[in-house]
Amino acid sequence: MFSRIIIEICFGEDLEDILLPIERSDGSVLHLSIANSLRVTFQDLFLKAGHPIRAFVDNLWRFALNAEERQTRRNALLIRDFITKYIRDRVAGKNKSSVKENADLLSHLLANEYFAERESLIVDEIVDFFIASTQTTANGIAHLLMKMVQNPHCNKQMVEEIQNVIIEPYLEEEKPAGDKVDIKAAFAPERVENMEFFEKVFKEVLRLDPAAGQALAPRVMTRDERLGQVNLRKGDTVMVHYWGTHHNPEEWQRPSEFLPERWDPKSPLYLTPKGTKRHHYSFTPFAGGDRVCFGKTFAAYSSKTVASIILHSFDFEFVDKKWMNQTPWFNIITSYDEVVHVKATPKM
Repeated sequence: MFSRIIIEICFGEDLEDILLPIERSDGSVLHLSIANSLRVTFQDLFLKAGHPIRAFVDNLWRFALNAEERQTRRNALLIRDFITKYIRDRVAGKNKSSVKENADLLSHLLANEYFAERESLIVDEIVDFFIASTQTTANGIAHLLMKMVQNPHCNKQMVEEIQNVIIEPYLEEEKPAGDKVDIKAAFAPERVENMEFFEKVFKEVLRLDPAAGQALAPRVMTRDERLGQVNLRKGDTVMVHYWGTHHNPEEWQRPSEFLPERWDPKSPLYLTPKGTKRHHYSFTPFAGGDRVCFGKTFAAYSSKTVASIILHSFDFEFVDKKWMNQTPWFNIITSYDEVVHVKATPKM
């Protein structure tokens, strides 16, 4: 359902009924919605990018190394062709946005002079936004909920803040019949943004397990530079390990522990072990600079909204209690080495 909403934000209309034939490695063909086609193909591309040999050979990502990667390329081109045709149809007036004031992403891009004549860039931006929004949100929510089950005291404080900052002000302002809470109205952006403890928890979740997981992000040097004892030349590819920077013992006190209080400026944990201010890029869950994650703002807001609604509505417990002290290995495609089963009990 969430992916379906993102598609409507991207294109301005619900495209759930449109199905694309996506090839699978076993020779079968699945007819999937646009959202699921993007999700499945992205997962395949992520696995392709993670091939060990690509860490040592620049630009090898451009080539398919086996039959499965050639199949993934065909799927990706099929999706791009669909989006390209949709864009041309929008320009020709064959489809239109159903979003109020044409506030969808495609309409905004077409109205921008820079993108108006760059069709392929519009396709890139739409795909980037969908992946950045859905995958980052899914990862953030999944890991946050796990941490709340593992840390009952934090969960209690979170639930109390939701009640005090969102529910009670809503009831006082709107005075609904029978004090019945309208979730959509209650969890309005202006209330969600006021949750200070939630913000600390969310940052700590992203620090411990950033959306990209253990992935290495390639960056190309634009000038010669010396990094420690290594000389880097313009044009060299540098792999940035976000998980590593988030667990750097020179920047973080007790880096492997879940400690939301480290985001409170009044806490001793707010500083490095040497008592100095942390480096600006010691925390980069959405990357940084000119290449900051396109879906950063939307993903952050939607994650906090969805997670707070879930915590307000359900109590959770692990079916297998071993997860109280363990966290499964996961990454940007939300693939877990083991399935974590939880029991959800409605609060009302």
